[in-house]
Amino acid sequence: MTTRAGLTRGGSFEATLDEMQALKRLEIHRALSVPQALHERLPGRLEVNGLITKTADGMYALTEAGRHLIRRSMN
Repeated sequence: MTTRAGLTRGGSFEATLDEMQALKRLEIHRALSVPQALHERLPGRLEVNGLITKTADGMYALTEAGRHLIRRSMN
């Protein structure tokens, strides 16, 4: 099952339930190290679609687009 997310370049992005749960966990923890992010299955589609970003210190953080997607999914 997927939830509808925002538009990306030239199409639409559908976040899986696992990806949505990972985004919600990231919202709580604020930042995750690369090993933690890999364990949470965060990199990949979420980074490509601008929902998470890698910070200068090598951590993953939620973007405003990621926060918006979480808020939309809760409504």
